[in-house]
Amino acid sequence: MSTWSKVLTACTLFFLIASACEKVTIEDETFGSIEGFVLHSETDEPVQNANITTTPPTNSILTDAEGSFRLDEIPTGSYSIKVSKNGFQNNSVIYRRFH
Repeated sequence: MSTWSKVLTACTLFFLIASACEKVTIEDETFGSIEGFVLHSETDEPVQNANITTTPPTNSILTDAEGSFRLDEIPTGSYSIKVSKNGFQNNSVIYRRFH
């Protein structure tokens, strides 16, 4: 496995560890947030400006200088969270948020 292919592979673990939800109810539909961080799998250094997207689509955000991100006002459900950045292998994780 090449260096770059290893880089975002570790993101799966970091998403699961770093993901957090907070509950907000608006008109009988539950919303929350997903937050986490992206680290280089070999150096554990933060990956800045990695693009974070979800399927089904909610919104897209870039990681900050510390590799952190936060998606707010996400409806309850299951999402595939994709991390992409030029020069890195894309990586996705499944995230489920229930009532």
